[in-house]
Formats: sequence, C-alpha cells, structure tokens
Amino acid sequence: DKFGLYDPLVKARLLVHTDIGNEADDQQSVVRLLTYANEIDIEGLVTCTSMWQRNTLRRDLIEEIIEAYRGEPRNNLMKHTGDYYPTRDELFAILKDGSKEYGMEGVGLGKGTEGSEWTIKVIDKDDP
Repeated sequence: DKFGLYDPLVKARLLVHTDIGNEADDQQSVVRLLTYANEIDIEGLVTCTSMWQRNTLRRDLIEEIIEAYRGEPRNNLMKHTGDYYPTRDELFAILKDGSKEYGMEGVGLGKGTEGSEWTIKVIDKDDP
C-alpha cells in the first residue's frame, strides 16, 4: 500500500478464542478458518465459555475438525494453492483450553489456564 503499512508477504497473526459447540456455525467457522490457513498465521486456538455455554469447554470438537482436515483435505488444499497449510501436529500444539468458569468468575490470581498463558505468550511475541 502507498503508506507502507501493509506487507502482503507477511501473514497476519491470528489467535482465536471460541465457545465452539454452542451453535453449528462455531464448527463451520473453524473449518472455514482452516481453508484459509495458508494466508494467515494461526497462532492459537483457545476454547472458552460464553453466556450460552457456561462452564463447558468443547476442545473435542476442534480436535475432530483437525483430525478430519489432515490427510486428503489438507493435501488437496496444498495441491490447488501451492501453499503450505499447518499440519495436524502444528494445530494440536496451539490448541489450548481456557477457563471453565464463566465471566469474571474465571478471572483473578491463581485462575490462569493454559489458554490464558498461551494468549499472553502470543501477544508478547514480536511482530515480523
């Protein structure tokens, strides 16, 4: 761009927090995300609660999507784009659970989770 703010060769970084499982579109969004995984740098997939899904994390749904994506779907995406897509193991490495407590009940000293620690680690990384 003319202002030098956007470099098309540098992928945008993305960290997703999702209350997947509340509605079918949650799963569909993760599937769609994986079809664009060659264009963005997915740095985290973190399960979380929501107003409609309190005290429940559905990591299993993301795991099912990742398992379905590996192999033929991933290979076809790479064949048709010529780009790299993350592997199953790379995606599992960035899949983390947030708090099982809803809202402010899950916030405070001693309430950190692998998801909150991962979020801090990703945010603190230098941008390319």
